[in-house]
Amino acid sequence: MSLLRAIATDRSFVCCLVCWLLPGAAGAQAPAPPAFPLQVSPPQVSPPPVTADRRGGCHYRIVIDSASIDSLAVTFRCAGEGPVAMTGFRGIPLNFSSGLRPGPGGTMLRLPGRVVFTGSRGVTRGAYRFDMKALLAAVAVPSIGQRIGGSVVTSVSSFLIRPVGADVPLSIAFTGPPGVDFATGLRRQGAIRSIRSGDVPFSGYMVMGRMTRHAVRLPGQRAVRTDGKPGAPA
Repeated sequence: MSLLRAIATDRSFVCCLVCWLLPGAAGAQAPAPPAFPLQVSPPQVSPPPVTADRRGGCHYRIVIDSASIDSLAVTFRCAGEGPVAMTGFRGIPLNFSSGLRPGPGGTMLRLPGRVVFTGSRGVTRGAYRFDMKALLAAVAVPSIGQRIGGSVVTSVSSFLIRPVGADVPLSIAFTGPPGVDFATGLRRQGAIRSIRSGDVPFSGYMVMGRMTRHAVRLPGQRAVRTDGKPGAPA
């Protein structure tokens, strides 16, 4: 008890004890708190992909070069001045294309797996030549490309580059030399075929070249022709 009483009455001892427990009380410099506000870097988020105008979509003109179907000349125009990012199914359309270029007043930028176009005067244009002969030499699969007799069985997804980032309407017009025809499973409106850009990978088979048409009679009032056109009443 005498020791505790002595400690309690000894002011110098109490002061030393306080200094030992609280270094700041003796004038020691405590670590400075971090400055506020903290400079926190925002997360790196990739910008959304650019795409064609959702309302206007894109129109394509595809010219079959000859009866041998060695190449396709493809031109397209998309609503708006872009930028419009274009890609192809599994990279096939871009890998087998040459002469890819923008339209007048536009620009083109190649990126991994896609090409970005800009346009002018309210429209984005572009063109390229698809090497069907090289594709057929590299693969022999009908869903991609295969020569059967005087025709080529392929898919629109094999040669069409399409906008990415949004599901937009696409319209396609095919032309070719005399004696060369084509048949697709795409929706038909006169001479124009149509499809949504998001459906291109699932566009199914198509045939181009010399072909013979046959009518398949089915129960009912109509017949179905193998070229996809409505048949005569049964």
